[in-house]
Amino acid sequence: MLYHTLMLLSRVICCLPYSALQSVGNWLGLLYHALDRRHREAAVRQMAECLSVPEEEARRLVRQSFINLGHVALDIFYTPVLTRDNFREYIEVEHLDYMQDAWNEGKGVIVYTAHIGTWEWLSVAFPFLGFPSATFVRMQSNNQLTRFLNTIRERNGVEVFATRSGPREMMAAARALKAGKVLGILADSDAGEGGIRVEFFGKPFSAPKGQVYFSEKFGSPVVPAFMIRREDGRHKLVFGQPMHLEEGQESGGGEVSLAVSLTRVLEKTIRENPAQWIWYRRLWNTFAHKHD
Repeated sequence: MLYHTLMLLSRVICCLPYSALQSVGNWLGLLYHALDRRHREAAVRQMAECLSVPEEEARRLVRQSFINLGHVALDIFYTPVLTRDNFREYIEVEHLDYMQDAWNEGKGVIVYTAHIGTWEWLSVAFPFLGFPSATFVRMQSNNQLTRFLNTIRERNGVEVFATRSGPREMMAAARALKAGKVLGILADSDAGEGGIRVEFFGKPFSAPKGQVYFSEKFGSPVVPAFMIRREDGRHKLVFGQPMHLEEGQESGGGEVSLAVSLTRVLEKTIRENPAQWIWYRRLWNTFAHKHD
């Protein structure tokens, strides 16, 4: 029932002009900000600590980040409007040559991204740019919501794998890279004991290992890519320079070096767009009480 309700709501929202969604998104975000005190206060604490800004400034930016989440929610419902012919009306593409250079290596491309801007539009943009894509996604607590999100993602040809993948999903992801597809990985999640320890905003963080694992195994380049919301409500897809495991290093050292480099890119992107990241998530749990 929920799945069909969400699909119906998506069809209704898709009938609206995109400009109308801006005010509605503002309202949704402000409502979320007002009602969810726990996440609001957690976001203020983490932002003030990570960015070393006064509490007043952190509260202002967190308010904007909740507004961004209101827009993200509506953008997900609006995704079916995007087509190969019209997507550039909504998305500006910056440094596409970086992505093309990585693609031309012929080993597939691992896209390193995060929950910033309208991240859900990132995977669907690749087929429009001529790059067949696959992505790892987090399974929602409600199966009907997961089904809705995956329907939206797969409608434009995006192959979907569960984040906590078993051998079958990992093999499918490997096949996608060997077939020359783009494999998207959201990297701003605590990976637990199996992650790679790096510094993220000055605190020990367990970075997901997927991007370096696949890069090492298949020689695939890793390209940072982020879907940033512009001031006018449209979006900018920004590609970073391709990265590889450093040659001449032992496997473990190369993995850590690549993970550190990617984390620095993510941290820089968040600092440049602090109101577009989700600040209340618990990302530093694994090493919070451990000391070298």
